[in-house]
Amino acid sequence: MKSRPDLDFLVAGGARYGLGHIMRSGTLAASARRRGWRVRAFLAGDRVALERWRASCPDSEVLAWSAWRARESAPLTVFDHPFAKSRWLEACRRDRTRTIVLDDSRAIGRARLTIQPALHHLAEADDESGGDLPEDDPATLVLRGPRYALLGSAHLDTPHRPQVEREALLLSIGGADPHAVTPRIAPLLAEVLDRSAAPTPITTRRVILGPAFPDPDRRIASELAAAGWEVERALEPAAMARRMAEARIAVMGFGTSLCELAWHETPHLSVTHHDHDVTWAKTLEERGIGRFLGRAAALDPERVKTRFAGALADPDWQRTSAQRALAAIDGGRGCDHILDRLALVAREIPLSRPASGLRRQTGRSGSPLA
Repeated sequence: MKSRPDLDFLVAGGARYGLGHIMRSGTLAASARRRGWRVRAFLAGDRVALERWRASCPDSEVLAWSAWRARESAPLTVFDHPFAKSRWLEACRRDRTRTIVLDDSRAIGRARLTIQPALHHLAEADDESGGDLPEDDPATLVLRGPRYALLGSAHLDTPHRPQVEREALLLSIGGADPHAVTPRIAPLLAEVLDRSAAPTPITTRRVILGPAFPDPDRRIASELAAAGWEVERALEPAAMARRMAEARIAVMGFGTSLCELAWHETPHLSVTHHDHDVTWAKTLEERGIGRFLGRAAALDPERVKTRFAGALADPDWQRTSAQRALAAIDGGRGCDHILDRLALVAREIPLSRPASGLRRQTGRSGSPLA
């Protein structure tokens, strides 16, 4: 296998699926391009998803999801979407493609490599069927833990700021915020700040609306601004990194952004978009990282206010939570760790494997699993 392997991504994102898949795979793709690897992305999503991918990895080849064919797939193919993947993985196995799946435990033992890179995938967390092999064994099937967090250069290049110098509250529930948490939770946070009997370090209230957040007439943005919030929308990665680094506390959607906050040593309070993340959020809190506010679909206003007030009044928690999260991501070199492993996996692929690429059968119709 050549030293610079080809790498395909099958990714879904946008208003319907959120932007977490797009952002993290785009970050990994950009790191691969910097190594000289050839990268193609097959996207399912809307205009926002395409724009976010191009912002993350501008020099990759981008194609429609429907253009992908298993028999023409790259030797290394990454799946990062919310759908079941069994048939896709089997089709690639027949064609001797090495499959990599991001953050889907259902793929463990089926994909060549399953990567669980989130902050809540700490070493002692649920160890289902990953085998007894150590992480550094070339035959291992799972890479698990925030040391594999996918941090882009925009975050890694942003200077750290001492926590005591920060005076902003950051509210950012995600690229899509499908349950419209932002307009519901912002007044609760503001109420706590306004009614605090003791001085708080917060002088700026900042909300960031994601690029897929539905507010076509800017009504929600205008209402937030009228209530005293600084409102920004669809920030580029470097601007988002600066906002994270400036925040004393962040209220965020549970997902990829938590590793980015960890890098900036910003303590978080989280809201889960999916029911299956509730246990993870609670477990993370039990381990001293972050606090869980509740499920996006069923937020309890009193719980939100009580938990936020407690975090605001506890500088020791703010400091230790941020320090533990930073330690967990182990230097922020997750992309390098993953690509080093993929380079080893690529050596398993026979030299006689047919070349990948749509150039072999362009315009062909039929099943992508063919």
